[in-house]
Amino acid sequence: MPRARGTLLGWTSPLGLTLLAAFLSFWPLALAAQPRSPESLSMMSAAATRAGLGDWAGAEDLAKRVLALDDRDSDALYLSALAAMRLRDEVGPPLEALELARASDTFRYYSSQAARDLQAGLLVRLRRFESALRLLPGPGAGQSSADILDPEYRRLRALAYLGEGQTRLALGELEAGSQRFPGDPVFARIFFRAWARNPASEEALGLARTFLARLSSLAAADPDLPVLALPFILDPGKRRDAILARRALGSFPVSASLGALQYGIIGDKAAIAEVFASSASLAYADLEALHSLLGSAEGRKEYALRLGSFSGSIVFDRDGDGWPEEEALYRSARLEAWTLDADQDGQVEARLSFADGLPSDFRVGLGDTEALYHYGSYPAVLGLSLHPLSPALGMTEVYSFGPGSLLYAPISMSPYPSAAEASLFLPAPSPAAPTSSRAATVLALGLRRGQGKEGEYLSLDRGIPLRRESFLEGRLVASLDYSGGRPGVEKADTDLDGRFETERAYLADSPAGPQDILWSRVDTDGDGLFEYQEERGPPPRKSWDFNQDGRPDAIELSLPGGQVRREFSSRLDGRLDEVLLLDAQGRILGLTRDSRPIALVQDSNPRLRWLGRKPFDLGSNLPASEGIYYHMGLRYRLVFAGASAFAELIE
Repeated sequence: MPRARGTLLGWTSPLGLTLLAAFLSFWPLALAAQPRSPESLSMMSAAATRAGLGDWAGAEDLAKRVLALDDRDSDALYLSALAAMRLRDEVGPPLEALELARASDTFRYYSSQAARDLQAGLLVRLRRFESALRLLPGPGAGQSSADILDPEYRRLRALAYLGEGQTRLALGELEAGSQRFPGDPVFARIFFRAWARNPASEEALGLARTFLARLSSLAAADPDLPVLALPFILDPGKRRDAILARRALGSFPVSASLGALQYGIIGDKAAIAEVFASSASLAYADLEALHSLLGSAEGRKEYALRLGSFSGSIVFDRDGDGWPEEEALYRSARLEAWTLDADQDGQVEARLSFADGLPSDFRVGLGDTEALYHYGSYPAVLGLSLHPLSPALGMTEVYSFGPGSLLYAPISMSPYPSAAEASLFLPAPSPAAPTSSRAATVLALGLRRGQGKEGEYLSLDRGIPLRRESFLEGRLVASLDYSGGRPGVEKADTDLDGRFETERAYLADSPAGPQDILWSRVDTDGDGLFEYQEERGPPPRKSWDFNQDGRPDAIELSLPGGQVRREFSSRLDGRLDEVLLLDAQGRILGLTRDSRPIALVQDSNPRLRWLGRKPFDLGSNLPASEGIYYHMGLRYRLVFAGASAFAELIE
């Protein structure tokens, strides 16, 4: 996101140049340094040189190569953090790198103090003021002698106190800094920017007089300072002189144009032309200041015309800390995008896209999930997708909505500069919270859950399911209808041959799911007769119809205590005349036919025993599954009970 001009922390300010000089200073710390290989030392030296020349990409590459040899090298960690900030405006990874650099404390070229200052600066940017102050202890709380000689220490403490609203403590830091470092303009810059918005106490007015007395010398290092000081310069003639002097230098900031307009040095149209030509990225605060200073109807008309054809971006720094949180992108005065970086870490958390000037898609991070809203007529949502940032965090959920079912407006839009002379619309974040999964389910017409080509689709009516369809590799593999929100019979294609051979019924008083199956049955050949069935019970029951006459030829009952009772039809006529009882370990407790015990004859295969007469040995020819088989011209029936197998001749 482009930064507004005149930032308190920006690298483009004179302060940024001061920091660069400090950060890139070579501070050999022989006592703290750990033994390093010649290769590592050579690369680190080259990396520091590249950074000093402004080759941040080259410096970062060399720093990474040093870290490949030693991932706790403090100098390389520090430099990689600085390069990430310069190249990509990153905050999170640099904070981690700086923390590790200070913990390792193997500095040779830089210092732990420089790393601490950089870390504290990032914390201030993130508005983590209390954490920044803990890194920068005051007198009696751990302040070191080096801190007294460190202007960055004073600057950051002042900014942190300002962020916390403790203006008196901030003023004390600025005063101490100005006394210790009278030629450093950074303290005057912070003061003039901050106290232009704060009521001036007697102490503040005293410090203002100190800075004004030094203004000519400080301006040599920071040419923009006299313009920032205008609210504190009482003599109108000196104000004009300050503005003219800054404009004479060329490439002046927007504040010099606004000051020139305010004090009659230039007219409305000239000021408008200068502000709009200053950058493709304009600060909303500057636009508001310009609009308020326009003194003629012609100027206001020109301003509206400029806005009406504006292409570029407007950035919003609503808390005035120098880091814009929002950016609105326009093409010919039509909104094309709006982004939000609420925590100012350089990473966009929310992005709203526009079509024909109206919101079309909104993407926002919600912790471990990213939400994507698709709009019909804003703020009516047509679709909502919730994408986990990692497959391990769950499945993607895609909700679809009817017209007007879900209304969600992440921004409001107001005509600017006014309703009467609207040239474009300005966005502003709304307090509305993103939609929860529960709320989306209640309002949605449909919900698709899954990853890739696998998942399910639920048809919904005010949160009540009407139908569930399951997909695998993009193919429909199951369909379940509901009645009054209660699941009916599901039809499924479990063998993926394109035919629904399996049916399942679910408990009427439970949500549909595998654990809630009441019964299931399978028709493998599609003749309408089910060869296998399961029932929940109690007791849980399985049954098989081997000859497909519609009557079970074998059943299995799971009894209390882990026992299993298996019943068989010896003649496959539907009469279950044989009973096998097993204990929880699969040992045979009893085998009967027509309530009379049956002899068991061992086959040469130790797993197999014959019921009654053994006509032959199967041995290694034992089939892998139950069923009716032929061997040596004879027909026999085979069943399994745990690891044991049983065969019987069918005569």
